[in-house]
Formats: sequence, C-alpha cells, structure tokens
Amino acid sequence: MHREPTLDDHPTTAPRRRRLLLWLGVPALLLLVPVGLYLLVVSRSNASLRALVAELDRTDPHWRLEEIEEHRAVLTDEENAAVTVLSVKKKLPLNWPAPPPAPPAAEAAREPDKEAVEGDNNDAPLLLPDANPLALLAPLDQRIVIPPETQLDDALTKDLRAELEKAKDALAVADALADQKIGRFPLVLAPNPINTTLRCQDAREVAALFRYQALLQNQDGRPDAALRTARGLLGSGRAIGDEPTLISMLVRIAIHAIAVASVERTLAQGSPSAEALAALQRELEVDEAENLLHAGYRGERGFSHAMMLALKSGQASSAGLIGSGPATGTWRDRLEEKAGSLLAYSAHPRLLKMLTQCVEIAKLPPHEQKAPLDQLVSEVKQLTVSDYLVCLLMPAVSKVASAAWRDKAVLRCAIAAVAAERFRLARGRWPNDLQELTPTYLAAVALDPYDGKPLRFKRVADGLLIYSVGPDGKDDGGAFNRQQPTAKGTDLVFRLWDVGRRRQAPAEALPEPAFGFVGFDTP
Repeated sequence: MHREPTLDDHPTTAPRRRRLLLWLGVPALLLLVPVGLYLLVVSRSNASLRALVAELDRTDPHWRLEEIEEHRAVLTDEENAAVTVLSVKKKLPLNWPAPPPAPPAAEAAREPDKEAVEGDNNDAPLLLPDANPLALLAPLDQRIVIPPETQLDDALTKDLRAELEKAKDALAVADALADQKIGRFPLVLAPNPINTTLRCQDAREVAALFRYQALLQNQDGRPDAALRTARGLLGSGRAIGDEPTLISMLVRIAIHAIAVASVERTLAQGSPSAEALAALQRELEVDEAENLLHAGYRGERGFSHAMMLALKSGQASSAGLIGSGPATGTWRDRLEEKAGSLLAYSAHPRLLKMLTQCVEIAKLPPHEQKAPLDQLVSEVKQLTVSDYLVCLLMPAVSKVASAAWRDKAVLRCAIAAVAAERFRLARGRWPNDLQELTPTYLAAVALDPYDGKPLRFKRVADGLLIYSVGPDGKDDGGAFNRQQPTAKGTDLVFRLWDVGRRRQAPAEALPEPAFGFVGFDTP
C-alpha cells in the first residue's frame, strides 16, 4: 500500500530549511534596516524642506543663488568696476609684484636646531622659513609694514618707484576706479557648486597696486593724490559689489582695511585739501552703509541649498567638502557619494533654517547681532553626528560676522577721523569731541558696532584718537597694538597727528608687522 512520505522519513530537512532561511534572511535584514532608515530620513527631510522652501518663497522671494545673481543690478561695461579691474589685471606684468622665493628643498625640510631652540640663543628662529607668515608675502610687502607717521627710507622708495614703473600701464587704467560706484563679476554656478569660480581675488590684486601707489604718493608729498588712490581702493572693492558669497564679502572687507590704513597714513604724512577730504568721506560713507553681512549670509544660504541638492543628486561628493581629494571612481568614492547624500538629507532642512536665522540677524544693527549669533553657535555645538554638514559649514558664519563688525568699526572710525581733519582745516584746531562735528562734518556720531555706544574720542599730547572698543567690548582708553590689533586689552584706533608731528623720519628699527589692521589678512 502506498504511503505519503513524512518528515520522519527525512529528519534533517526542516533544520536545513531553517538554516537556509536564516542565511538568506539575516543579510536581507541587514540590508533592509539601513535602506529603511535612509528612506525614513529622506521622507522626513523632504517634508521639512518643502515647508521651509514654501515659507522662503513667500517671505524672501528670489532667495536661491541663481535667482539672487539674476536680480543683481544690470551694468554697462563703462559703469562696471569689475570690467575695469579685469582690464587692469591684463596690463599687470607677469608675476607682479615678484613672489617670495621658494626656500631650498633642504632648508624647507630641515628640523629646527634643538640647541638653538632650547638654549640661550634668543636670536635663533623658532619657525621654519615657510612657517613664517611673512613668507607668504612678496619681498616688497615684507618691507612696507611700517608705522603710518614714519617716512619710507631711500632704498624702499627707490624700489617702489621701480615696481610702479613696471605697472604704469595698469595704473593708467586703474585710475578710473576712483570714480566708479558699482560693479559685479560674472558668477556662474557650477554643477558641483564647490567648483564655482570666483573672480573676487582679482580685485585684491588691484588693491595691492593702489596700496603701493599711495605709499609713494605720500612719500612724495602728494596727499590729495593719495586720497584719490584711496578712493580707487574702494572702487576695486566695489568691483565685487554685493556678490552673494561669504568669500567675496571677506575680500571686500580686506580691501576696506587696506583703504583705511592708506587713509590713516595719508593723514599722518601730510595735510590734504578740504575738497579731497570731503570727496573721500562721501565714498567711505557709501561703503559703510552697505550691509555686506546680509549679502554674504543670503548668498551663503542659496549656495548651501545648491550644495545640498548637488550632494543628494550625486553631482557633488562629501569628499569635496572635507578635502579628501578628487574622485577616482573606486568603491570608496561611491560609498562617500552615498554617505554625502544621506548627510545632505539629514542636514539640509536644519542648515537652511539656521542660515535663514542668520539672514534675519544680519538685518539688525551690528551691536545687536552678537547675542543671537552666539545663541545659534551654541545650538550648533550641541548637534549630533547626523548633522555633520551643519557643524562643518556653520562655523564660518560667526567668523564672517566678526570680520563684518570689525569692518564697520574701522570704516566708522575712518569717517569720523576724516571729518575731524576737515574741521581742523576749517577752524584751525581739533574738535573738542565728535559731537562738535555734527551736523556740518558728520550727519551724526556713529555708534560703536561692539557696544552700541557712540565712538570714543580722546585728545592726546600729539593728536587725536578716534576708536571703537573692539572685540573684547571693553574701553581700554584708546590703547592699541599694531602687532595684534584685536587682542584683549586693546581698542580699534584711528590715529590723527598734530601737523607738527606728521611725517616723521624713517625708523632705524621697524616693529613686527601688524597682520590684521593693515589689511594683509582677510579679516
């Protein structure tokens, strides 16, 4: 009689099936869990993002980077300072000014001499040649970091003339920048936004040319010409205009620092005419009124939005943000692409929300911006690894704010100082305080960006100090340190000299350069 087979006839079949299901199920589960988490992150991110984008479209139209660029002022070539800057650059000699020489390979690679460092030789260098900040500057730049009231020595004057003679054709074109009010370089967003080319550094090259020219004009006793060159410096910054990137705004801020240092030197070397002073003050006031921080933050929000979209679509990789090198097509690159996409989905809504907060903060008066920005920074510090990209990108926001506050302080002090010099020319004496300058020479006494109080004014034995309390928020009585201008215990000071104390003899020993106030760094 026929009998159907049972499990008892094959006692090992069930365990084998269970083992097979286990072998197949565990990998499938391991695959499904991250896929499920990924889809959950994507779903939540997209929902939050849709709400944020709709709100931005309603409250701040044309906020995307390409829309910001599209709605910037349309300029003719004749009025566009950027066109002039590019023309000047074409006429500059190749490698002008001469770059610093590269240290010999053996010298660059050597270790510091242990005995010299640890012994009693106080003259021994503690830094290798390529670790010295001055090594980044052209040789001529290394020699012109001198106090504003001090004349150039004969050798430096001769070398400056030689360098400017090489660049005379460029200078002839550059003069137009003194009268140009607006500019914009072309900005085309690359598919991978991090590869977008910015031309703002071209403006800084022209600013360096103007800086040399003003030094020589002051040395030759031509203060009115030097003030026109200072206006040219402002014009080179205006070539950038309201370009919507933080880097561009930092370059403008750096050019402002160079311009103000040049003006301070002019007023320490001679006595410009009332007309030249008034013309310069008008231009300084135009630049001071611009809200570079708002333009930078708004552009950074648009740029970050584009960057997140590129990461999600695979057009950009997180490797480009963390500097791990170009893609090589390996499995590691593909893994980084997927990781970058996941990080972008996680970070995108929060980053957009935080940068929108920054845009709103930038609308406040400068002295009211620090508290809400500090609160935002504290929130970033509490974020988890899932918001890695937010933690990576947001620190630049507070650094640029610090530069913007310093820029406002420096420009406002310079405007008040020029007004005080105009008062001295007209009245034959210094004003008793800044209030005496209003309304004839100043519409109003400007507020200190750091504490919201009026700028400080101090009469000293040989001139005036007009100053801001600086980043530490403390009035240090006008104490300043040209080596570390933003150090604690110092103020941001514009120094005016009595006429009899101007144009002092060349110093035999020059102080260490002041990276920061004189415009070498990016503030």
